[in-house]
Amino acid sequence: MGFINVSVCSLFSVFLILTKLISRASLFINFLPCITAINNSTPYDPTEIFLLNCGASFDTTSLDGRNWVSDFNSKFLAFNSQISSLEYTASLQDPSVTQVPFMTARISQSKFIYVFPVSPGSKFVRLYFYPVASSNLDISKSFFSVEANDYTLLSNFSASLTVSAMQPPAAAIVKEFIITIQVNQMLNITFNPSLKSFAFINGIEIVSMPDSLYIHGNDSPLTNVGIDYPFYLDNTTALETVYRLNVGGLHIDGSGDGRRIRQK
Repeated sequence: MGFINVSVCSLFSVFLILTKLISRASLFINFLPCITAINNSTPYDPTEIFLLNCGASFDTTSLDGRNWVSDFNSKFLAFNSQISSLEYTASLQDPSVTQVPFMTARISQSKFIYVFPVSPGSKFVRLYFYPVASSNLDISKSFFSVEANDYTLLSNFSASLTVSAMQPPAAAIVKEFIITIQVNQMLNITFNPSLKSFAFINGIEIVSMPDSLYIHGNDSPLTNVGIDYPFYLDNTTALETVYRLNVGGLHIDGSGDGRRIRQK
């Protein structure tokens, strides 16, 4: 189990992170417990943070004080992707949705790619979607896949259908993944529309993680209930966060989680 130093959490709180293991051949569900202890160690400070406000014309600051960079003529958006895609601004803002990064989006009927120059190691990758309907855009017809390097994170994904099925009801959704970047590797995030459809993205967040926070490799195998053999989770597998629970403690918003910005 990993020990995280977050001073705002209750002493010896237990975080349960329900994740999907994403690989080319298989899909599993696992509980990954992490114990948080308060001590005098320095809290982890991410070495890399990327905040991309897709479709925005200029850099903006969100309500939590973080600066989001516009992707207009951005070095992170591949040149051909800039030409083939459009910037879109939602005409209706749901009360539950913040201006940044949800009210603008990049949209395209063809594939578009973001490229991030990141260092080796595990990263949180968060994708922000606000599938709001408008008179000139039928968001219900948006189906697309999202790939991060060799991993398919979302396949034939509909943000509209996903949000409409959420309980309690929600207007937007953030999909969080954990991707490990190898040496001499960039992080390429590709949005690929399904046939006769289009893809969109409102915001992209990338935050570096402490080593071995969730992925421990062969040194620390996972034990599954009802299975006699250990399961080894190494850095060739991507994870999707499904639920994150602060057991025995209060709700923690993103600003209360150091700079990893995880909500529990």
